[in-house]
Amino acid sequence: MVKLSMSNQPFRVSDLVKKSLTLSNQNTLLFVGIIGLVYVPVYVMYFFIVSFFNIDNFIASNSVSIALDSLIGVVSTAAMYSGVQYSVLKKSISFGKIAKMVALSWPTLFVTQLMLLALSLPLYLFLIVPGMVFGVYWMFAVQVTIFEHKFGWSALRRSFNLINHRWFHFFSFVVILFVARWLILIPYNSLTFFVPTDSLIGVVAVNVFLEILLIPFTVAQALLYFYAIDTYKSPEKKPSSPTLQKAVIR
Repeated sequence: MVKLSMSNQPFRVSDLVKKSLTLSNQNTLLFVGIIGLVYVPVYVMYFFIVSFFNIDNFIASNSVSIALDSLIGVVSTAAMYSGVQYSVLKKSISFGKIAKMVALSWPTLFVTQLMLLALSLPLYLFLIVPGMVFGVYWMFAVQVTIFEHKFGWSALRRSFNLINHRWFHFFSFVVILFVARWLILIPYNSLTFFVPTDSLIGVVAVNVFLEILLIPFTVAQALLYFYAIDTYKSPEKKPSSPTLQKAVIR
């Protein structure tokens, strides 16, 4: 069982990397299955929408792509985090259980992500430093929505409280994950030039392969949230949700 060590030793970047890779390797089939079940049908639908309605216009086809990407992002995030939770707890899992959790959380998760976008985008565009600061403070808003059933402003405020007084500690994790992610994305983007994305197989293969490469990053984000919950010191009570209480790694 993967455990986050909450002893006198602080949780380091190396600990996060090791535990994320371990959990990803132990549950590769589960996570790949989730990606396949989410991405393949949606991209097949995208391909046929564009083909059936003969959408040749660049703006129109990109609008369809962005809309479906947003839908995929919400559903896949909820599914992957739910899979991480079950994996950490070593509980029996089925795609039906994950689908149930996704069905319960995706509407509120969509609201949270819209609010994150509405608040973060202007900060990053016009006030870069405040954008970075609040980007770290709000980094657990999605996890809070899925596991604590809070959404919108409540999720952002809860994430802020979890990070408060520990901003620089979590910022170090964000920087390392950001750099590592781009070290993967840069060569990956170069390789996609050789894959024909005007075919259904090409579209599915490119996007599914990328999500498989990024599995450890998704796992790391979930583990960081569990770590933040487990080490949170405040007179405010910890979440009372039985599901979340069991999900906290000790």
